[in-house]
Amino acid sequence: MDRAIQSLNIALFLAFAAALDFAQAPAAQPALAQYKAGQSCRYATGDGPTVTVLKVEDLPKIGRVIHVRVDNIPVPGCAGIHLTNSIDHIALSEKMMRKSVNDLLRENTDLPDSYFEGYREWQKQKKPQIVQDLTIADVVKRTADLPLICNFLPAKTT
Repeated sequence: MDRAIQSLNIALFLAFAAALDFAQAPAAQPALAQYKAGQSCRYATGDGPTVTVLKVEDLPKIGRVIHVRVDNIPVPGCAGIHLTNSIDHIALSEKMMRKSVNDLLRENTDLPDSYFEGYREWQKQKKPQIVQDLTIADVVKRTADLPLICNFLPAKTT
């Protein structure tokens, strides 16, 4: 009889421990210790576009600046057509980058030279803009709010 009670207690303990483990919220993904060119991340929300780090640089009076490209931005479609867009370049502070992404997808994404066209244009500006108070999702939302005009011509039948 004592052995049966002991077995029941162990089973109840294990079931209780499993239930506690299941009920706990998943731990937040640790922030990347160091950003580097070629890393691809996902939004901190865990979904949405892909953010690719193009370049990391330290600028006087500003600190570390992360240059990124954002791909696969969903755009409201026309007539059920799924459309996506990209933002070639966003320069943002490391603080805003940490608030924007947390899920590392790849360490060594290929970076074709065409990915750097937006960065080169940014360098040519007299006062290049660095996002220090918005997340990448906020920047994307501001650009995605532009109206989309869909002009479809009906198919001609002969």
